[in-house]
Order: sequence, then structure tokens, then C-alpha cells
Amino acid sequence: GYGGVAVCMSGFTSFEIDSTDFTENSAKMCERGGGAIYMTGSSIGSVKDVTFTKNSASKGGAIAVHSGSVLTVYSITAKENKAIAIECSCDKDRSYGWGGAIYLSWTTLNIEGDVNISNNSAVSGGGIYCDSTGLNVSGKVVIDGNTANGVSNNVYIPSNKGVVITGELDSASKIGVTTDDGEFAWGDGENVTDVSAYADNFYHDGGKPVYVEGGKLNIGFILLQNAHSTNGYEMLTTGTPEYQWYVLANGEWVAVEGANK
Repeated sequence: GYGGVAVCMSGFTSFEIDSTDFTENSAKMCERGGGAIYMTGSSIGSVKDVTFTKNSASKGGAIAVHSGSVLTVYSITAKENKAIAIECSCDKDRSYGWGGAIYLSWTTLNIEGDVNISNNSAVSGGGIYCDSTGLNVSGKVVIDGNTANGVSNNVYIPSNKGVVITGELDSASKIGVTTDDGEFAWGDGENVTDVSAYADNFYHDGGKPVYVEGGKLNIGFILLQNAHSTNGYEMLTTGTPEYQWYVLANGEWVAVEGANK
């Protein structure tokens, strides 16, 4: 198919889907994507009580959302979907394979709870490939157990993109992230201004710690040099190596074993 084998929306159109299963749909066009649903051109959609299983495309095995479109999802399950590399006649240098379940590009995805995205696979972004600052999450959200090239990779966030926490996250929420930058999530400034309560709902796919700094969730370590840090924090311990990586845990700076430089 051209993109969005079951649903293809473009140019200020809208749709609602309720209580439906999308199974084994496949979009073959490399530059489009969305094995089941493809949206572009400022279209608007909502999906509720829907299961996506074994769908495939080059971008967004189940769903691809592009160019100012807005999709809101509630109570969905996406499993065993796959973003596959497809040689592009329009661009010989790219074959994609981005976003095992969902691909986002300069658009908005509102995840409003009871969402489980697991056991999907891709070349990059096993669960979601988030090339957008409009991935909004609230409620119970599980994005876990997805892989890229066989390695844990749940939500891939390129540079200068991120996740916006727009409401309370359920304590059972679990979201794995892979990011090019340190900071990757923040509150919407209205419903959520303090993200510290949600640090435990996120984890780094590569095992680095998650910490709060500057009102945002960050991944990685803080380098403290002598009595000063590169981020302006004072070293709170003594007798450490001249260079030592630290992470803020439960309000205290803790040295990371084996990470001194």
C-alpha cells in the first residue's frame, strides 16, 4: 500500500476509531509509512480501545503521523509490529526502518493512558521514533520490551526533541528511552510543573541513570572536577579522584562506580 493501508488521512481531514483490531497490514512505500494508519497535512484523529498486531512499514509499523497532524490515543495495545528497511527509489542513501509501532515527524501524539506498546521492533525506535516535541503522555503508559536491531530501544528521541508530561502518570507507567541529548522530558507548564515525581517512570535503554535538572528529566552522569562541577554544583564528598562522575539520587550526589575519568 501507499501508506496507511487501512486508514490514510491527508489535508485537514478527521476521523475517530473505536473498538477495532488492525492485524497484518503492510505499507510498502518507503517514504510514507504507517502499516495501519497514515496521517499528514494537519489531519486530526482519535483512536480508542484498539489493538495493533503484526503490522509493518518502513516508518511506523502500525502508525505514522506527519506534518502538523494530531492523533490522540487511549486504551490501545501495539505488539509485534515492525518497521522494516525498504530501499527507496527517491533516496538511495536511506532505507528507514524507523518506529516499530509508531513514527512521529513534526506532529503531535497525545497518549492519554491505558496504553501498552511492547514487543515491537525496528532499525531505530523499536516502540516509537519521536522526531517531534509533541509526544504528550499522561495516565498509565507502558512502552517497554521493544527492540532495535535486537537491542533494547523503546522510544528513540533525536536531538532537540522530547516527551511532554501533560498530566499525572500512573505509578505503573514504564517508559524506556534512547536519546541523543541529556534532557528528554519535561512538564507542560500548566498541569505538570514538577517532573521529579515521574523520574522513576522512565529508564534509559542503555542503563544510564535518570535524574532531574533544570526542571527536566535528564539521562547520564554529572562530571564533578575538584571542588567544582561543569554544571555549577559543589562536590559534596571528599577523597575522590580528581575527576569523578556523579548522579543525583534521592537528593544526594552519589559517585558512580567505575565511571571516574
